[in-house]
Amino acid sequence: MQSVLAKAAKADIKTDPFPHIVIENALDQPLYDQLAAEFPGNDFFFDHEQKLSNSKAVATGQESLASPLATPLWKDFIRYHMSADYFREVVNLFGDQLREYYPNIEQALDKRFDELTIGPRKRELRVPSMKHAYDVMLDCQPVVDYTFTARSFRGPHVDSAAEIYAGLLYMRDPEDDTSGGSLAIWRAKDESWTFPSPQTIRYDPGSKGPSPDRLDLVHEVPYRANTFVMFINSWRSLHCAQSRSPSLLPRRAINIIGEICRFPRPHLFQVELPEGAKKSPAPSLLRRAVSRLRRF
Repeated sequence: MQSVLAKAAKADIKTDPFPHIVIENALDQPLYDQLAAEFPGNDFFFDHEQKLSNSKAVATGQESLASPLATPLWKDFIRYHMSADYFREVVNLFGDQLREYYPNIEQALDKRFDELTIGPRKRELRVPSMKHAYDVMLDCQPVVDYTFTARSFRGPHVDSAAEIYAGLLYMRDPEDDTSGGSLAIWRAKDESWTFPSPQTIRYDPGSKGPSPDRLDLVHEVPYRANTFVMFINSWRSLHCAQSRSPSLLPRRAINIIGEICRFPRPHLFQVELPEGAKKSPAPSLLRRAVSRLRRF
């Protein structure tokens, strides 16, 4: 199975404002065309009775491998990008940046990045612990995101403080004529505010990230078929998906991620609110139940 990193080179890595790489035509065209033709349909992502709406659906790699609706080629693709071989590719490409941002991983586990043990991503292992059986868990997730009406996505943010890398292979439908949907990469205007201490990012009160007013847009990665973008996740890795115009066709992608699983602390960096700010309360069980019902 060809890797999404097969055409990547260290010279292509951009380090401003955080380590990332963009690879156009990442897969050989015949392979990409077959994967695109076999992209899972709505029955794969949604229950038959579920009414489609402005919603995002993600299938985990484990769910995909177990599904009769995923083709053998898709299962081979997912299986490879959840493998130790793929993780070694990531380390060979981004090893210098991983050690720059996370030198404590090799120290804490007493082994090099290319020696870390690999397993499938499981929800119950989301909080790193030295009790876990393997060091890093990988996932390869088909994703659809519907915008039947105008809708904004989550604003600038960093990913989970357990995630060490994330990649998106865009699989735009050839009939998709929408605008928007690109990946935006941001830089802090005032680093002393946004990053108040080492390995810490500060969010604005009641938000899921820093206010865009505090940031500069560095560049955007267009939502284009067979384009792969990957970055080292860190307290600096501010990004978001840009708004997309209404369409009956979903924004399609494959999310390829790696998370630390075995580690002495429950996170790799800190996310904090400004002093004196109150965190938004977690939604109640009733509110979560109503939200779920509305999806049907």
